[in-house]
Amino acid sequence: RLEVTANQHVMKLKEYFADHDVLIRSDFQALCGMARTTANVHLKRLQQEGKLKNVGKPTQPIYRAMPGYYGVSRDAKAGR
Repeated sequence: RLEVTANQHVMKLKEYFADHDVLIRSDFQALCGMARTTANVHLKRLQQEGKLKNVGKPTQPIYRAMPGYYGVSRDAKAGR
């Protein structure tokens, strides 16, 4: 199973968020073809970079793309 590159992550997330409001780890894992732990590492990094926001619980995260990333308008509100 091949992992996608960082640029491919961006494109896949952009396509995903065109049709979905939120993302969960298992969706990201399947989308990018990675193991659970690898997906968690990438999701944590994307949160730290301000590209994704956890709008769920700390133990059950649900991620929303932040304005300006993955096709979400910079004018969009970053609420829950």
